[in-house]
Amino acid sequence: MRPQILILVGAAALFIVGGYLLMRGSQRDDVQDVRTARIAADTGKLAKSTAVVAEATKQLSGAVRQSDERIDQLESETSDLRDRVETVEEHIVTRQEAIAGSFIASDFARVGSAKVAIAEAFMTNGVAPNSNAEAGLPVPADLRGQSLREMHVRYGGKIEMIYDHQSGVEGGVIRLIPDLELAMRSGMINWSCETSDYPNISKFMPGCHYVGKL
Repeated sequence: MRPQILILVGAAALFIVGGYLLMRGSQRDDVQDVRTARIAADTGKLAKSTAVVAEATKQLSGAVRQSDERIDQLESETSDLRDRVETVEEHIVTRQEAIAGSFIASDFARVGSAKVAIAEAFMTNGVAPNSNAEAGLPVPADLRGQSLREMHVRYGGKIEMIYDHQSGVEGGVIRLIPDLELAMRSGMINWSCETSDYPNISKFMPGCHYVGKL
């Protein structure tokens, strides 16, 4: 009986071990299936996230492109506006210069009497007057005009005309300088005109020259 018992015991052991192995294999298969299912689920979620990110990236790219186009449009509009402003400013400056020039030219006509007075004093005395009084002229402040504030007779018979802000430069000065050497030879006085305050003086007074800042 002992051999039979051993055989039965061995068979039972083999059955138990086989069942255990089969159960472990089944459990491993179940775990593998769970893992596979999890991986599949995670892969699906990742695919959805990737699609969402791709769509967001696409929308962002479109928004950036629209923003760039809007920036280009605004830069173009800004450039056009700047050109218009510059044109208007140039027009304003030109108009202001024209108005100021008309004031200067109008008041410049008043210098004629001063020229005659200086020439007469020079011919009579042999020397040029050095002041309004010596030339027989009123005091500087009495020789006023629209923009002309004062007219001075300076040393050597020079005439200095001082203008107010309507001329474009508050306190701007225009000088008339007599050629006394020529006057001594010919008896006639030629005058030169210069200014260091009105760069565009020749536009409205062709005989006058800008000599730069003294």
